[in-house]
Amino acid sequence: MTAYASGTVTLDREDPVIGARELTLSGPTDVRVRATGRFLGERLLLTLGANVPTGATELDAEQLTALRALSAPAFGLQAPLLGAGGAATAGLVYALPVGAAWAWAFGTSYEYRASYSPAAVSAGIATPDFSPAAAVHFSLGADGLVGRHGATLTASLDLFGEDRVGATSGATPPPTRLGPVATVDARLRLAAEGFRELTIYAVDRYRTSFERGGESVPESAGNYLDAGVSAVRALGARTGLLTGLNVRHHTGLAFDDGIQTAAAALGALTLGVTHAFGSGLELAPFVRGQLGRVESAGESSAARGFAGGVTLTRRF
Repeated sequence: MTAYASGTVTLDREDPVIGARELTLSGPTDVRVRATGRFLGERLLLTLGANVPTGATELDAEQLTALRALSAPAFGLQAPLLGAGGAATAGLVYALPVGAAWAWAFGTSYEYRASYSPAAVSAGIATPDFSPAAAVHFSLGADGLVGRHGATLTASLDLFGEDRVGATSGATPPPTRLGPVATVDARLRLAAEGFRELTIYAVDRYRTSFERGGESVPESAGNYLDAGVSAVRALGARTGLLTGLNVRHHTGLAFDDGIQTAAAALGALTLGVTHAFGSGLELAPFVRGQLGRVESAGESSAARGFAGGVTLTRRF
């Protein structure tokens, strides 16, 4: 999987440091590769993955400021980061049937991420060596039938090591450790006539406080709730109408006043078309609009957004 992302941030007034009011970030992202093998009668799944660092990680001041806004959880723009350095993942999932209509699965994975420099000299920032922490993921899931409909329930826990930044001059910043992140994901796939897909979902993620220099940072915990309905209604043998209605409520992280940690309550509508070309190839252009409010630094502001994109999927 890879992508090309382009985003523009327009400020209400010129940034005094950068000397610009319109900030742009564009370029290809990293390439992600994943392979899955099945063993023990398909009860055991082994997944191996790699993140190939083809995207930009060294950004100038304009790009770095644009990235902060484009990737803010409050906006939910779903714009991918250009580059996050090299990484590798290995995971195991064991599944077993429970009765005639349900199955349980237990999974764990380990993610290693290589060091890289996240800011360019042209930004006026010394280029530190950023060493992201390794992460361990645990998950428990159930999948089965509720009458004619399909249901999936998943609970997961993510644990992180210490992020370290090697300073090029002066004192070395203290290491940072993200707190455990707990996620619950519930999905109900409705068997509705005329629909290839009709899913009701809710995802709740709770991020516990993180540590800096071994000390817990006050007011750095937050909850992220994402719920909605997604559907693909058949328009023909290979074509479908894609629709989605989504609501999000983020408590934000009160320890900081930046847009990255802002609270938000928004609703979004997605419209698109999917078309299968055969041999597992599918093209899906879409547009998305959203409306709501964002709270940061004690102030509440109206938030409106519009986005568009095209996904190309090839299944083997």
